Amino acid sequence: MPTSPLHPPITRGSTFTLPRTPRVALAPRYSVLGMGRTGISVARFLASRGVDVLASDSRTSLEPATFALLTTAGVELALGGNQVREGDVVVISPGIAPGTRAYRDAHARGAEVISEPELFARIFDGPIVAITGTDGKSTVTTWIEHLLKLSGIGAVAGGNLGNPLIENVDDDGFEMGVLEISAFQLITTHSLVPAVALVTNLSPDHLDHFGGDESAYAAAKRRLVELCTPRTTLFRTDSEPQILGWSREGGGVSHRYGGMEGSGAWFEGDGLWLATEEHGPVHVGRRSDLQLVGIHNAVNAVGAAGAAYAAGAGIEAIREGLRSYSGLPHRCTVVRTRRGVRWINDSKATTPNATAAALTGLEVPVVLIAGGSEKGLDYRALGVLLRRHVSRLLLIGETADALEQSVGPLHPVERLPSLEAAVERAATLTVAGDIVLLSPASASFDMFESYVARGERFESLVCALPE
Repeated sequence: MPTSPLHPPITRGSTFTLPRTPRVALAPRYSVLGMGRTGISVARFLASRGVDVLASDSRTSLEPATFALLTTAGVELALGGNQVREGDVVVISPGIAPGTRAYRDAHARGAEVISEPELFARIFDGPIVAITGTDGKSTVTTWIEHLLKLSGIGAVAGGNLGNPLIENVDDDGFEMGVLEISAFQLITTHSLVPAVALVTNLSPDHLDHFGGDESAYAAAKRRLVELCTPRTTLFRTDSEPQILGWSREGGGVSHRYGGMEGSGAWFEGDGLWLATEEHGPVHVGRRSDLQLVGIHNAVNAVGAAGAAYAAGAGIEAIREGLRSYSGLPHRCTVVRTRRGVRWINDSKATTPNATAAALTGLEVPVVLIAGGSEKGLDYRALGVLLRRHVSRLLLIGETADALEQSVGPLHPVERLPSLEAAVERAATLTVAGDIVLLSPASASFDMFESYVARGERFESLVCALPE
C-alpha cells in the first residue's frame, strides 16, 4: 500500500485551461547571433514574417546550401564575426556563453537580448511544458512528449534538445510545446509563462562559463521557477533541498517527485505512483518494466508521469508510455551483453552528478570507463561513490588526474591513452555477471566533437568485440 502523499494531489489539466504566454508583436529589426541550427531556424522564421533580419556568425563561410537558404529567404548575412546592429532585438545562440565578447556586445548594442525559447513563447499560442536541471532533462522532456502523444495531444519536444520549437509554429496539429531549456537560454528568457514546469536536479556544471561561480549557475537554473505564475504547476525533485527552497512569487501549486515519502509522484518498492486529485493514489507502472536502467531513471519516470498528467495526459496512456519509452541514445543504454557481461553507454554523463546517478542505480560493482575534457568541476564527492561502486576505474582524457586523485592511491585505477584502449582493457578484465559502464563525468571535447560522437564510437567498439 503506498504512503499517503503529504503534498496536494495533482490536478489534471487540459490544452484549453492551461496557462500560456501572452502573445507579443514582433519587432521590426532583429540581429541573430550564431548560425547553428537554432540561429538558422530563427533567421528564416523572422524573415518569413517580413521583418528585417541580420544574421551573423564567427565563421567566414557557411555551407553553400545554408547560405542559399538564408539569402533566398531575404536574410542579410554578416560572416567572420558576430555582429549586432544598434537597437535591434538580438536572438542569441545557446552556444554563445556568458562572459564572451559576443555576449557582452549583444547586451551593449541590442535593445533586448532574448533566447530562441523566449521568441517561441512570444509567438506560440499554445501551452508550454518547460523542463530544466543539470542532468536528466532531455530524458524527462522526451518522456513527457511520449506520454502526451499517446494521450492524443499534439505535443512536440524541442529547445535545448537541438531542434528549436520555432520550426514547428506553423505546423497543423501542434498544440503543446515541451521545452527543454538550458541555463544559457534561461538567462535570456524573460516572459515565458510555463503551463507546467519541472526542475530535475542541480549540480555544478558549465562553471568555465560562469566564472567558476556555482551560485551564478544555480541562479540561472532558478530562473525557471521565477518565471512560474500562480497558475503554473511546478514539479521539483524531492531529494534536492536547494531546489525545494527556491521561492516563487504569488504562490501556486508545487509538487515533489522522486523516491521520498510524501511526494506527489513517487516510486515505492517496484511500484510507480501518482497522487491524483481525481482518483487518489494511482499505480501507473513498475520499475522493473521500464526500459531504462537505474534508480535515477525511476525518478525521471515519475517526474515525467506527474508533469504529463498535469498537462493533460490520461492514466492509461501514462501506464503504456512508461513501459514503452525506450529513452534517448547515450543515456544508460545497454549496448550489448557479451559473454554474460553487460556493456552500457552513458556518454551523456558529462558531470560528476550524472555519473553518480548511473552508478547508484546499478546493482553490482562496475568496471567504469571515465574521463574527458576539463570544465572546472570538482570530483571529490564522486570519488566516495567510485570507491563504493567501481571495481576498477579505467581513465582517459584530461580529467584523468582529478578522477584518480578523487579515489585515492589504494583503489584499482588504470590510465589508458584512448577510448579504444579502455574498451580492449575492459574486455580482458570482466567475467559473466559484470557490467562495463562508459560514464565519463566529463565533457568530450579533448578527444571527440561531442558526447554523441564519443558514445557512437564506444558502441562501435563494443559491437566489434568478438563473441
